[in-house]
Amino acid sequence: MRQPDAKRLDVILAAPWTSHNIPLTETVSTLGDQRPLITEDERVLAIQSSVRKLIHKEPSDIRCLDLGCLEGGISFAMALLGMNALGIEARRSNFEKCALIADYFDSPNLSFVQEDVKHIARLGLDPFEVILCCGILYHLDTPFDTIRDLSDLCTDSGLLFLDTHFAPGPESMDRCNYKKDLGELTKLEFDGAEYSGRWYTEWENEPSDEHHPWTAVSNARSFWPTHESLIKALYRSGFRQIYEIYGVFEIEMEYAAKAEFSRAYFIAMKR
Repeated sequence: MRQPDAKRLDVILAAPWTSHNIPLTETVSTLGDQRPLITEDERVLAIQSSVRKLIHKEPSDIRCLDLGCLEGGISFAMALLGMNALGIEARRSNFEKCALIADYFDSPNLSFVQEDVKHIARLGLDPFEVILCCGILYHLDTPFDTIRDLSDLCTDSGLLFLDTHFAPGPESMDRCNYKKDLGELTKLEFDGAEYSGRWYTEWENEPSDEHHPWTAVSNARSFWPTHESLIKALYRSGFRQIYEIYGVFEIEMEYAAKAEFSRAYFIAMKR
């Protein structure tokens, strides 16, 4: 990826970055020393390692879809390895930063589209070898529809990397940091199957781009499936091999995160 001019760099650095520390030069990045570079992030490294082990293609032959890509950092990291990365982001303030990154690097294998993930089917995209669903599924009020869409968008030999919260059970609800925003366990029916989960409050009042840039865009509450319901939904949508990943972080930290944040990492494949 080539280095562009200083004017573009100044515009990027003036933007209100909240999450992705993207390297811009050898010494300058979007968030400076506030957090590790996105290219050194443990989750990103785990994704890249999984792709190398499980997708037996040259990077230039791999199409990667990054759903709810926020500020475009993970899409950038995948493109940096040579994959053809497409980031999808609905919130205008986030998408504008994605667009700045695409313009800055001017790379033919990095692009972004502004769209609500819930409506991704209307984009008419061809299937992808790699689909990243990192920190977005738990912001949706129709997660089972999206899981079905992801199955349709994944090639038969491709993989889905899923990073998501799940609804804690009664035995672990007291330890969950989000308990004040989560409702009681309830059931939803989708495609003739019943799933359990909890509703989560995203925001009050009307939809607005002024809500926190990490919250849902078009729904005031989201549905978190339980761990069991999440796996069953993946399986029934066509992902017949489902792996839960440990070791992305130090193991004690991972177990603490699972208890306190009800969060897990999965790889799902069709073959």
